[in-house]
Amino acid sequence: MPLRTALLEVNHWHTGMYAEALKNLGVPVAAVSDADIHRAREWADQIGCRAYDCPQELLDKEQVDFVFALAPHHRMLALASMLAKRAQPFSMEKPMALKAERLAELVEPIERAGMFAGVAFVRRLSGYGKALLDRREQIGAVGHFQGRFIGGPMQRYVEDGCPWMLDKREAGGGCMMNFGTHFFDLFIEMTGERVDLVFCQTSRRLHGASAEDFSSVLLKTESGALATLESGYLLPGEPKENMISVSGANAYAGNEGARWGEKPVIAYRNGKTERITDPEPNYADYTADVLRRFQADEKPLADIRAMTRVLACVNAAYESDETGKPAQPSCWI
Repeated sequence: MPLRTALLEVNHWHTGMYAEALKNLGVPVAAVSDADIHRAREWADQIGCRAYDCPQELLDKEQVDFVFALAPHHRMLALASMLAKRAQPFSMEKPMALKAERLAELVEPIERAGMFAGVAFVRRLSGYGKALLDRREQIGAVGHFQGRFIGGPMQRYVEDGCPWMLDKREAGGGCMMNFGTHFFDLFIEMTGERVDLVFCQTSRRLHGASAEDFSSVLLKTESGALATLESGYLLPGEPKENMISVSGANAYAGNEGARWGEKPVIAYRNGKTERITDPEPNYADYTADVLRRFQADEKPLADIRAMTRVLACVNAAYESDETGKPAQPSCWI
């Protein structure tokens, strides 16, 4: 029999991507939930499934094998905690919580139970991000990592029915919490080291929301590797600015100024060059990868421990922005 899935707390702009991917994969969606039952019913009507206003009730009444969990950021921790207590396999959108210390409480119980609990760090899946991670040894010890991702205006989240993304109390932050987490994750994975220092400045000048529309972050690891990361909601529309460069002991990788579709190059210090031609990942690829790993009893692409480390860095960045001083991640597991 095919897997039965559910989409939990669908007040999120990625819901349609998961729904379309599951439809194309031929994987049934038994039901959806959202605290706003009207929102749940809208998605249920589109998908052709049942709607609930409570994820616990959905799981009590529906026999599902796997769930894709979304939700506004301030409700994610409660949702993840409930899934962990039920030992319900799931994949959740980032950031999974607003504070790393709270998310860290779930790591040991989930790992002890051996349950599948993934997080959507899709840049690990294919394309440039995967190419860098696959070539960590060839690139050598990282001296500097630079990432810049600039997207369209914040209004598009309002148009997608997710105005909570503009409210720092509900979203936890703006572009850094949304876009920037991918870069934090890649830097931590590329170096394999603890981040010791974070300095950050943000701006809300363009859109005037409580969540920032631009962030600039400096990270430093225990060995002295540096990352400079920028993210923003600055463009009037598409395409996005998407740049990553890495300076390693053995190579320099870069796609400076590139936008979606342009191919990065790795220049090795022995004179060899390599162009990365793999396509960038999308949510159809990610959904298929999650279900394949789950059915094969493999570990997720990225787990809750990885999300906790990233969130600790993001929390430190917002602390630095508020104080004007460097901060240290308070939680590292």
